[in-house]
Amino acid sequence: MKIIDRYLRQWLPELKVKPEKIVSALTLTGSFARVIKDDEETIYDIEVVRNRGDVLGYYGVARDLSVYFQTKLSIRAIKPLLAGQGSLPIEIKTDKVKRLIAYRISGLKNKTSPAWLKKFLNLQEINSVNTLVDLTNFMMLWHGVPCHAFDSQKAKRLIWEINQNKYADFTTLDDTKVLLSKDNLVVSDGVKLVSLTFIGSQNSGVELKTTETIVEMAIYDRVQVRRDWRKLKIQTEASVRLEKDLDAELVPPAINHLIHLILANCGGEITGWFDYYPQKIKAPKIKIDWQGASKYAGIKIPEKTAKDILTRLGCQIKNNWVIPPTIRKDLALEEDLIEEILRFYGYDQIPTDQPIAYKKLPNITPKILLKIEKVKRGLVKQGYDEIRSWPLIKEKYLEKNGRKPIYTQNNTNEAYPVLRNSILCSLKQQKEQYDRLKVPGLKFFEIGKIFYQKNGQYQEKSALGTYYQGKYKEIDLEADERG
Repeated sequence: MKIIDRYLRQWLPELKVKPEKIVSALTLTGSFARVIKDDEETIYDIEVVRNRGDVLGYYGVARDLSVYFQTKLSIRAIKPLLAGQGSLPIEIKTDKVKRLIAYRISGLKNKTSPAWLKKFLNLQEINSVNTLVDLTNFMMLWHGVPCHAFDSQKAKRLIWEINQNKYADFTTLDDTKVLLSKDNLVVSDGVKLVSLTFIGSQNSGVELKTTETIVEMAIYDRVQVRRDWRKLKIQTEASVRLEKDLDAELVPPAINHLIHLILANCGGEITGWFDYYPQKIKAPKIKIDWQGASKYAGIKIPEKTAKDILTRLGCQIKNNWVIPPTIRKDLALEEDLIEEILRFYGYDQIPTDQPIAYKKLPNITPKILLKIEKVKRGLVKQGYDEIRSWPLIKEKYLEKNGRKPIYTQNNTNEAYPVLRNSILCSLKQQKEQYDRLKVPGLKFFEIGKIFYQKNGQYQEKSALGTYYQGKYKEIDLEADERG
């Protein structure tokens, strides 16, 4: 994603640091970034590597930077919209729609986009279409929530539904034809398809001659969106965002901003309104140990500092309980909160030339691993060679030991379809190879996992197998641990 410095600073009017500092802050807080110099603009090229839909918009990026630099986040006050008098011909027939708000604007005069909007989208590598369409793309980048404008003269109704084989194919705005499946989430007018969740159709596309539009902003079941674009092999800027956990509470202010921009640039009046929010999503209530960040970092991070960071992130704090802001869907566990404290405290503040001495932690290495290492050293001292092999074997090597084997599905090598039910399976296979090579004085062992079914349950455990002087032996290394 690309962020233009001049527009980013509209959210952070008091931020005076140079672009290099901003790049460093973005990288340290989890979004790798670099500076690109245009003829007139400074642009940040950001790679979002985590499941965070909020930083796929200027607003989310600015929120992080405001916390990191401890500076004011300026949220423009926009006058609330009047709902209008008419209801909209919209139906939601699936639970895959989580939140949807739509407005109808009549009597508008669409036109070629102003120079500032064309340049903004061009720097974002998005082609300009017309003012109405371009403003929906601007808002997607500005707030991080995709939206769509329909020509309501072409589509008299809008129905969100699961396809159920009602429609066989779909033609996108760029004249690409794709075959649909019965599970796709589609938007129709009851007769023809007008859109998918992440890309529009020629059947409802906005043109310069469009005089009436229905503009909607929606959040969907993200799994549904991801499944749809992967099946159809169509990835768009909208799908990249809609497959993330987006904030339903961000929809009202974002579409409010969009409608004001449309009215200011295209004129018209609001003649209908629709709001669908069947089940409000509540933020989790997370219990936290305020010393947790110190334990993970190995240095003392004061409780006051930890609370201050989370407060600036928008969290509500009461004693040892934290409620994250709705925009931060990725904050669901105590470990997530600790990660945020460390990120904004600064990983660069953790010394690399000093021993970690905040608190001595117990040795949590599983006893079985210590036992395996001890056994290995003992066998090597006795002259045994260690072998290592795959747990997948040919059926002929299965042991007849009463352990029901486990067969795999979609195996990359059909010649090895089953998991070994004894470590001796691998030893006998290795012995055959040694015999073909005429290796003398064989004395070898292997320690690894074996797999089988017992009483309808899948079992796995660590086992030792040895071979010496024509004799094979298997030992259950976890017997002592199980008592």
